Amino acid sequence: MDVSVLMGANIASEVGAGQFCEATLGCNDPKAGPIWQLVFNLERFRINVVMDAAGVELCGALKNIVALGAGFCDGLGYGANTKAAIVRIGLEEMMRFCRIFFRVDTSTFFESCGVAELIASAYGGRTRKVASAFVTTGKSWQQLEVELLGGQKLQDMQRFKDVMAALKKHGVEDKFPLFSKIYRIAYENAPCEEIVKLPERVAWRQKVKTRIVPRWLAVLLAVIVVIAALYVYAAWLDIRALEYGACRTMKALNGAEHGTCKW
Repeated sequence: MDVSVLMGANIASEVGAGQFCEATLGCNDPKAGPIWQLVFNLERFRINVVMDAAGVELCGALKNIVALGAGFCDGLGYGANTKAAIVRIGLEEMMRFCRIFFRVDTSTFFESCGVAELIASAYGGRTRKVASAFVTTGKSWQQLEVELLGGQKLQDMQRFKDVMAALKKHGVEDKFPLFSKIYRIAYENAPCEEIVKLPERVAWRQKVKTRIVPRWLAVLLAVIVVIAALYVYAAWLDIRALEYGACRTMKALNGAEHGTCKW
């Protein structure tokens, strides 16, 4: 069964109030996109279709992990700089997760389902609100769901556990320091202040070098050089063969069967 996915920066109260917003519709079938766009697209609810259903859904799930971190920052009273850093690092880890486990189009992260929804959730979503109260009140998630959400459940908390289980299973948990910190704060009673105790980015120099001469580009250039050399050598052999044939022909015409040809 073909499935399409609709995600975006769509806080329900604002959508209900008729405020302008965007959403991303992820499809696998090129024929389905225009149909769904015709159904959902409105003047104040703009739909953009992308051929990446998995990417759209992953953005919608992973962004709530980062929103928890943003809420912890609010509860701790941290300012805009700290929160912006957490959101940026969170986006980086979202993209890394998708590169490791799924073949997601990078451009999907720049649609409404990606950066836009991440910003909306980190600054105005209910996940952020409850995470902030988790820090300031010390109450459990279940208590806060009852008090702040009227009994509704937080979005994607079970998916967060599934994400961390996948990271541990594949031995890549160390590549996701922010996700790991947020999980330990949310479920393992780690101090909330640990949200900013992240490892330094010691690999930036390697990234710069990779951008200058990527490994795949170096290999490609080497292959091109070898192929070009083989073509030159083959052409040289063809020229020598032609010279030899011309020499024999001239000797035969001149009766110089044992002569030499100089070119």
